[in-house]
Amino acid sequence: MRFINIIIILFSAKLLSAQSFDGSFKNQLYAITALDAGSSALSSRFISLYINGGYISNSVKDVFFNKLSNSNRVGLISDTEIGFKKFSRRSNDIFPSFQSFSLENFNQYEADFSKDLFGLYYYGNKLFEGKTISLSNLKYTQEKYQILKFGIYQRFGMLGFGCNVGLVMGQNFLDISTGSSNLFTAPFGEYIDFNLKLKSTSSDLTNDRFFSLEGTGVSFDLKFDVVSKKNINFGIGTDRLGFVKYTNKNYLHTVDSSFRFEGVRIESILDSFVINIKRPEEYKDELLKEQITGTIRKSLVSKYYLYCSYRFPQSNLWIASKLSFMPKSLYRPSWQSECNFNITRKLLIGVDAGIGGYSKWNIGANFGIQLGKILEIKLSANSLFNLINVNKPLSAIAGANFKLNF
Repeated sequence: MRFINIIIILFSAKLLSAQSFDGSFKNQLYAITALDAGSSALSSRFISLYINGGYISNSVKDVFFNKLSNSNRVGLISDTEIGFKKFSRRSNDIFPSFQSFSLENFNQYEADFSKDLFGLYYYGNKLFEGKTISLSNLKYTQEKYQILKFGIYQRFGMLGFGCNVGLVMGQNFLDISTGSSNLFTAPFGEYIDFNLKLKSTSSDLTNDRFFSLEGTGVSFDLKFDVVSKKNINFGIGTDRLGFVKYTNKNYLHTVDSSFRFEGVRIESILDSFVINIKRPEEYKDELLKEQITGTIRKSLVSKYYLYCSYRFPQSNLWIASKLSFMPKSLYRPSWQSECNFNITRKLLIGVDAGIGGYSKWNIGANFGIQLGKILEIKLSANSLFNLINVNKPLSAIAGANFKLNF
């Protein structure tokens, strides 16, 4: 679970904001970075203590242990894109046509774990003396890749259509899951019965370089939208529709074993010189089977979305809302909305709220500014209130958007 360390990088979410366009420029350099992290049970306080190696008292553990359910999720998506757009300028277009070239860096970490597994990790098996606990249905996934994209967005009156075609460069991946598994600790630790079914597939995790090309594939982004004369913009789309093949050295690890670990009782001082106790590494060698596999084909973490924005007539107020789905992920369907107000032509403030995703809910704020005619900046802290409320389930959703127009 140490991957939650990345949560500290806060200002990192592709934004719902309507795109602005000034007819005086034809080109744009942009950078968008997004972070969406959260948990259904663990709080920012608990995770912060864990990451920083701080002492976690039993009283703190007890608070969160009692809140856990049979299935608890925690996850993080970090997505950064830098690119260039060349506009086909038409002065009456709010959303102009353009061609684009960009590089996206995508990282995802997520886990689904049981209350029993959490208790075993933090308390040890003494807590479960005389009980059988479940170690089943553990899921952990991590994946990193880069996408080199070429795209076009074309308007046909009120209608718009966009498409990106991308070359995927797989950096690494790891998938771990357990089947029917359990652990029984006899009273006074006389013996332990352990039954474990585990499967793990991965690329070569020692090769963790950017552009390492452990795998290659293709990706498509598709978008269709409508702009009405009543300042309403409605659209649907999908991101990262595709696959990546890992063709270099890949690994398959399996455990499918049951064994009993007998306790040790020393009757006399001389026994301590002849008793042979196996080291944990020896049990690992007996239980864990490793083999090198061939090509592994993985679907990308695709996202499907619907969005709508509306600018009030003769007003500096506009609102936007977005509904997102990621079916092949632990990410729950999420709804995110924002309400923005232009204080001046170059200064914007707003509030954000949403539910779903890795979090339960979130409330935050955003800020935008235009410096001169060429630089636009928008920062969003979509879960600012949640981070202040340190004892509630974690929600860390944030983003930054930079545009340089020329």
